[in-house]
Amino acid sequence: MKDDATGPFGQQEWALLGLLMVFYLATRFWKIEHFPIYFFCDEAIQPVLGHDLILRHFHDAQGTFLPTYFLNLRNWNLSLSVYLHALTSTLFGMSITVTRGTSIVVGALAPLAAAVTLRRIFAVRLWWTAPLVMALLPAWFLHSRTAFETVLATAFYACFLLAYLLYRMTSPRWLPLVFIAGAATFYAYTNGQGLMAFSGIALLVADWRHHLRVVRENRRLVVVTAVLAMVLAGPYARFRLIDHPRAVGRQIRDLGSYWAEDISVGQKLERYGQRYLRGLDPRYWFRDDPRRPVRHRIPGRGHLPLFVAPFVALGLGLCLWRWRSPPHRTVLIAVAAVPFSPAIADILITRVLAMMVPATLLAVLGVDLAWRWAGRLVPVRPARVALGLILGLGLAANAVALARFCVEKGPTWFTNYGLYGMQWGARQVFGAVGEELDAHPRSTVAVSHTWANNPEAFVRFFLEPAEQRRVELFDPRSHETELKPFDSATLYVISGEEYARLRNDPKIVCSEPVRTIPYPDGRPGFLFLHLAYAPEAPTIFAAEEADRLRPRTETVTVAGEQWLVQHPKLDIGSAADALDGDAGTLARSARVNPAIWVIGFPSPRPLAGVQLDLWTSNYDIAVTVTGADGRVVKVSKRLRDLPLEPRVRLQLPRVVPDARRVRISIRKIGVDAFVHLRELKLLAPTGPPGGP
Repeated sequence: MKDDATGPFGQQEWALLGLLMVFYLATRFWKIEHFPIYFFCDEAIQPVLGHDLILRHFHDAQGTFLPTYFLNLRNWNLSLSVYLHALTSTLFGMSITVTRGTSIVVGALAPLAAAVTLRRIFAVRLWWTAPLVMALLPAWFLHSRTAFETVLATAFYACFLLAYLLYRMTSPRWLPLVFIAGAATFYAYTNGQGLMAFSGIALLVADWRHHLRVVRENRRLVVVTAVLAMVLAGPYARFRLIDHPRAVGRQIRDLGSYWAEDISVGQKLERYGQRYLRGLDPRYWFRDDPRRPVRHRIPGRGHLPLFVAPFVALGLGLCLWRWRSPPHRTVLIAVAAVPFSPAIADILITRVLAMMVPATLLAVLGVDLAWRWAGRLVPVRPARVALGLILGLGLAANAVALARFCVEKGPTWFTNYGLYGMQWGARQVFGAVGEELDAHPRSTVAVSHTWANNPEAFVRFFLEPAEQRRVELFDPRSHETELKPFDSATLYVISGEEYARLRNDPKIVCSEPVRTIPYPDGRPGFLFLHLAYAPEAPTIFAAEEADRLRPRTETVTVAGEQWLVQHPKLDIGSAADALDGDAGTLARSARVNPAIWVIGFPSPRPLAGVQLDLWTSNYDIAVTVTGADGRVVKVSKRLRDLPLEPRVRLQLPRVVPDARRVRISIRKIGVDAFVHLRELKLLAPTGPPGGP
């Protein structure tokens, strides 16, 4: 390491860095609307919410001024990204190019900060390769071309590391920027909270002597920074303490985290350790895994390319060898910090994307170390310059090859284009819907919503307000299970899979499609057509209704006993799923409301009440327990405005010491007729039988 290499950039270095960043941005913007092949609802919702924020004079739908977080379906997990997209969509309009372009431009801070860190802090000769290395990382290539907020968090984290190292190694005056970049990381993405908590505490402990010296020698700067820190923390404090104090716990449950399960603390810590180590496992990073969600994979390639693994290993070895050096120690802390928060639920690439920053730093440090060793064998300067040129061209060629492979081959990597696959079609479907509305000014269009998570965001993203009023979302399955008349003036849009199913349903008549959008592999993807009921549909519906309302009876093994369980017809799960002790499994009634469950026991048992894990907010529940002598004890409760996925208990007015049968009626109020029972638990008495 040469001390003179840590000074400011020269003009030639700035020019080189600018040229490399132009190349990097070109690999991001090339055919940006075509790859990734999907435009996901989580991308569309951010400029939509930003647009609403402007229209409401910087208030959200709940009336909060300058809200800290925004509601994305059920979770408060969007924050800084909405403000950024509000700015760009207002200036340049709402489009895929603008939305993804916003993420690309901000995301470019990651390779830029990595290059500056390597040049100013580590003084490596090959600092300029950082944008090229980051351009060819598969996981970063895929996700940096999306508008997922994890991209912003990764970029701001790179800025945080740079700002911290400038503060630590050059001057305390960088301290305010450390907190600004850290706050941007924190608010950009929910996992940024844990990322910054781990990084902040670890860096505070690791460099505590330096921090004390700064406090003693720069009191005014420290006071100003402390005030800045409190200002930056204010929005989060307001959110947690005033606006939505229960939001974090609910989000942990929605993620399916084991921390919300009824298991011991030891088991939770064991699972946490397993997931945390998985986030550091080289096999996770350098090998492809077919079990990963297809939207976040490039088939045949790991999240990091295998050929950089030796250089990452060299860089890691160098940092471990020089762990007393603050810059090298900081990189190690960054590596350890990335999986800290995701391990609470599970390791997914969107949650650990920030690893792209320390991975790039380690790779370039490793390449530079190998370069120094090679320099001893090739001492002639022209030869070293030639090798450097070959290295740069090789990295650039690899980045171009990756971009070309993804753009050209990506549409047919995975041929499941529906809800559990690529969720392809937002741009194509709603572009065609707009054309149909323009061509037929008095018509309306109904679009199936079963192929995407939140297509309501697409309606508002792609269509003008006047067009939005002529578009509705519908579920074809509701017309298959209930006699809901079709509108002859409405053009219906359904997927190819739905079309194949409806054509075989004797209740429904499908017209010839007036328009077909093919999937990328050529199969019929979406069809525009008219729908109607067949003349015999009412008779068929009546027969299906009678069958649907007929109770089902089955035997379920619970704690080694055979229970006779009578339950409504289910369209999701089974009776065993409601009695298995796992609230993550589900038994849902097939539009039977109230859902009545009757359990007969093989032998009498004391019973004090029941506990139910449900789904939505409003219910009327009645419990009837029959004893061995035929006596009946009842309890009922009206429940309103519960939190999502509530757990409710109904205590009997007195304990039944010899219960033989329990009947539970769960009536869901509003929304729909599907009653979700996640778990049913019988409560044993805690006092003497027959007590209060």
